[in-house]
Amino acid sequence: MIRYGIILWGEERKSVKILQIQKRVLHSIKESCRSVFKQLKFLTVTALYIFEVLIYIKKIMYLRRNSGIYECNTRRCDFHVPSCNTSLFKTSVMNTGIRLYNKMPTRIKQLDRFRDFKRKLKLFLLDHPFYSLNEFFCV
Repeated sequence: MIRYGIILWGEERKSVKILQIQKRVLHSIKESCRSVFKQLKFLTVTALYIFEVLIYIKKIMYLRRNSGIYECNTRRCDFHVPSCNTSLFKTSVMNTGIRLYNKMPTRIKQLDRFRDFKRKLKLFLLDHPFYSLNEFFCV
């Protein structure tokens, strides 16, 4: 139920309230919510949002890579993040997805088979129960 339309509303403040409800339910079971998320193999709302957005980005891999824009070697073959002039575009699925994809661990990015990518990404997110996108960007 939580997964329905999460790509569209997952960036909003409403997802924080859902995360708080998730944590409250898990907190009633145990003290540390992060360890419960790991033990029960639950994705936090934030991790579910990251998962769905990255799956979407992986499906539409036609985005421009930095290596196609710059003449010199950019070390990594990340997607090009277009400049943002509006706050609406900064929080859009495409912009957030590109930034998430670029911050994802290289070992997951390099997987060619979609099924392997999806499985490894889910395992990574289950191992790191993120409460915010900023936590993901700091890993």
